[in-house]
Amino acid sequence: MNGLRQRVWRLLGATDQDDLLRSGALVFVANAGAVALAFAAQAGVARLIGADPFGRFAVALNIIVLLAAFARFGLESATLRFVPACRARNAGAELAAFLAFSGRLVVTLGAALGLGALAAAAWLGGDPRVAVLVAVTLPVMAWVELNGARLQADGRAVRYQVVYGLVRPLLLLGGTAVGIAVLGGGDAATALTANLVAVAAVGVVVTREARVVQPVEPPAATADERRRWLTVAAPMFMIGVAQLSLARLDTLIAALFVDAREVALYAAASQVAIVVSFGIHAINTVVAPRIAAAYATGDRARMQALVRTSARAVFVYTVPVFAVVLLWGDRILGLFGPEFVAGHGLLVILACGHAMIAVCGSVGFLLTMTDHQREAAVVIVGTAIASALLAYGFGRMVGVAGVAAGAALAVAFRSLVLSILVHRRLGVSATAF
Repeated sequence: MNGLRQRVWRLLGATDQDDLLRSGALVFVANAGAVALAFAAQAGVARLIGADPFGRFAVALNIIVLLAAFARFGLESATLRFVPACRARNAGAELAAFLAFSGRLVVTLGAALGLGALAAAAWLGGDPRVAVLVAVTLPVMAWVELNGARLQADGRAVRYQVVYGLVRPLLLLGGTAVGIAVLGGGDAATALTANLVAVAAVGVVVTREARVVQPVEPPAATADERRRWLTVAAPMFMIGVAQLSLARLDTLIAALFVDAREVALYAAASQVAIVVSFGIHAINTVVAPRIAAAYATGDRARMQALVRTSARAVFVYTVPVFAVVLLWGDRILGLFGPEFVAGHGLLVILACGHAMIAVCGSVGFLLTMTDHQREAAVVIVGTAIASALLAYGFGRMVGVAGVAAGAALAVAFRSLVLSILVHRRLGVSATAF
């Protein structure tokens, strides 16, 4: 489907970069709607259940996201690489075997981690409803995100974003409101139940859509194929976990030093700060499969042209958005509730880190899509560890603002080091100019 669309687009006189911008614009619009709805849903849930329960909900949701990354074992990133590469080589049987193998492994790991999370929660104590909801949601989330990667690799990132990014937040907010109306009140468990229903509903749709990615009946994968896939997936798994740690672990570290209300302020600021790097994340879903295909065919010039075009598009988006967040971030946070305005300082710190991600470009995907995933893993895992140490150390000294500063510094340093590595290994510049 994606290859046919590209051929038609080129017959009309458009270049590969035009096609990238067109696809990127569609993904951007879908992602913009998704970000807006996610923000509205988070703000709505915070208003419905209150600041303290929202802080507990945010911590539980971060745990689900982090553990789901372990369940996927980097296979969602490997999918972005193998699907276009196999199609460029017309290796349909190998592609089918990989998709079947990755699906079985993710489901197995997700179920095992869900049971482990439930056992750990029973031992540590706490709300048993929250523990059960975390355990059940975890494998479902991992399966949904794997199938989302299949759609993205097939050139249908917009379709995935519409289902996952638009439908899910609506179901989360609506389900929370219904739960409160039925029960006469709500808490973190109410919001987590609504989240589970939303993820499961999206999973049904995405699973059905992803079936067409598999071109033939899957043959049995050989031991050498499984070993090769896991060799690629393992460093991507480390990268995925490290990336999520950079994005999510700071909220959990903040919970060590402050009460649930301040955790809620930090979680809200973190949600808004993501908007600054939204452009690079949107374009990455489109450019990553193209990088893999260009690398598989040895077309280095095409790779550079794709990356430069995407970087310039991201730059045009990032500059004004960053300015809006700096100047009027307090008003944006006020949408969560009057008490959330106090998180503006945190928002400014976190936004600076996200701005550096956008400025440096698609450096992570340039490495992971071109067989340099091990070197990328060393850098990203190292900066994730540094982020945790800095956030914890600064947090002990100055509180939640220190956590934000440690996280932002680590993210900025990671982007700079990856940029240098891309230039040395590939001779490619990922920046806009």
